[in-house]
Order: sequence, then structure tokens, then C-alpha cells
Amino acid sequence: MARGDEGSAVAARLYRAAAEALIDAKHPGEVEQTLEAVRRVVLPLGGGNEEGTPGRSADEASSSATRGKDAQAEDPLFPDKLASLAALADDVIAELAKTRHLARVWDGFEPLGEQMLHLVAPAWLPCMTSDRRTRLYDDILDAMPPSVAVRVLVPALSPSRTSIGRALRDPEAQRVVATEAAEALARAVAAGAAAKLCSAARDADLAAADEDCRALISAADRCELTPGTHSAAAAAMHPAAFARTVAAQFVEAATEAETRTSSHAASSGGEGTAAAVVAAA
Repeated sequence: MARGDEGSAVAARLYRAAAEALIDAKHPGEVEQTLEAVRRVVLPLGGGNEEGTPGRSADEASSSATRGKDAQAEDPLFPDKLASLAALADDVIAELAKTRHLARVWDGFEPLGEQMLHLVAPAWLPCMTSDRRTRLYDDILDAMPPSVAVRVLVPALSPSRTSIGRALRDPEAQRVVATEAAEALARAVAAGAAAKLCSAARDADLAAADEDCRALISAADRCELTPGTHSAAAAAMHPAAFARTVAAQFVEAATEAETRTSSHAASSGGEGTAAAVVAAA
């Protein structure tokens, strides 16, 4: 999480509180209400942000409003905790409106992402309708910027190597975690996550960016899905094919950056030459 930014600190508090709410949830409705509070922040109404988080369309907003009215017809399942989450979400939104540091909305998201994969996926996704799963699970994970996606998804590809994965103690639950992580990472890479990660490295902590890039390109080697099972996820994470895709995006991003640098240098050089001619005259 970034330091010295009040908005990012507020966001981190929201995600910690949401992670704790998921751990304490006893009913699918509690899980859905928790994720709704998170969605308000990471998928705001309108335009989106520079990290790639999309805004909602008018149709989605209208549908959301209808669902909201339906939800309000029933009392919240855990009103005190829900009120606290709503207040934190309001604080994050207010801070973002003031600072406009929209990318910082994801600061501190990792603990929540971890619980979404290791708790929500095996225990609560089967209780959700397809629409609710898409809205409250897939959409949130798909909106993660590439650096956050790598830190959340890559470790979950191999539950047997992480403490939270081993704590599941259920091979089927671990399989679900690895499958969900693989499918989400495949979608992220298909959307250009590797290229975006490489491009963003110029403005980021180089050591952290290098670590994220290395983790992504080796991600398929960590995946604990058995070849031939869950074919879509396993095929997407085939080590050779995955590495080629990621490497191609890295090369493309580096080539584009070099072209922009060369064009800028040539433009600057031309302006300098013209200025020298004018001065000599």
C-alpha cells in the first residue's frame, strides 16, 4: 500500500473490514452485501479510471438501482457491520473525489482478494446466481489493475504452497481456488495485463515492477491444475503457451515505449536545430 496518502489508507481499512466480514459471514446474503459495498468503490458509476477500472453504463446503473430497491425491501442481515462498511466506502469515494488519485482505490486490496478466492469461491459462489456471481465476484476481480491482479491471483494458483491455501485442508476446495485464480488470470492476460504491467513500470517502483513481471511470466509453472482436467483453465495456463503470450506482450510494450522515446528525442533534436538556426540568423 502506498504511504502518506489518506485516501489509500481509507481504502485499505475498507478492504480489511470487508475481509473480516467475509470471514464472519454466516449467510450468502451477508457475503453479497459485503461485496456490494466493495463494488461501490472499485466499480464506480461513470467513466472509470486510468488503471483500467471501468465505470458502469447507464443500463447497468439502472439495473443496479432496481436491485438496490429490491435489496432494501429486506432488513440488512448484519446491520451494524454493513453500516460500518457503507461508511468506509463513503469515505473512500469522498477522498477519491477530492484527491483524484483514482489508482489508489486498490491500495490494500490484497487481503480482500485473498478471501474472495479462498473463502468466497469454494464456500459461497455455489450459492450465488450467475448474475450475482458476475456482478459481485468476476467483475471485481476483473477490474483489478495488473499489479494487484498478479499479487492476488498468482499465489492462489498453488494453494498447497500458501498458508491460507493449506488451511483449507480440502483438496476439492483447493482445486476450486486454483481454478478460479487461473481463469481470472487468463482473462487478465487476454485483456493485456502483461503489456500494461510493463508499460506502468516506468512510473512505478522498479524493484516491485520487476518482481510483478517475473511472477507473471512464471505463473503457469505454479498452477496446480492437473492437465486434462478443467480444460479451459488448464489450457489457458499451459506453461509454454502462457509464457509466449506474456513475453509477446512485454516485447510489444517495450517496443512501443522505445518508439515513443525515439520519436520524442527526434522531435526535441529537431526543435533544437531549428532554434540554433534562428539564433544564428
